[in-house]
Amino acid sequence: MRQILVELARARATAKRRAVAEIRLAEIPDPSWKKDESLLAIDEALERLARIDPVKVQLIEMRYFGGMTAEESAELLSMSVHVVRRKLRLAQAWLRKELAGAASTKNSTK
Repeated sequence: MRQILVELARARATAKRRAVAEIRLAEIPDPSWKKDESLLAIDEALERLARIDPVKVQLIEMRYFGGMTAEESAELLSMSVHVVRRKLRLAQAWLRKELAGAASTKNSTK
């Protein structure tokens, strides 16, 4: 599911870069492309986390892209529920820090 969403976001971003024609103000669509940018940033952050701790990425994917509970993930990975929840909290904190850093870097280059 994650790969499908990321590929869709990349396709939209590519199409957006190719559109050079003049557009009237009334024709400007809803800025949903910001969701695509967020999704791409999350994907890049998850790729960086995968190099550090692939289990945390797997847990994030199970939870947010697969909709699995901590109990279901724990059973599937043969871990205790407490370990799964702790790893998820650490992964979420790491992602928040990475995404905040990426956003501040992006804002400082403007």
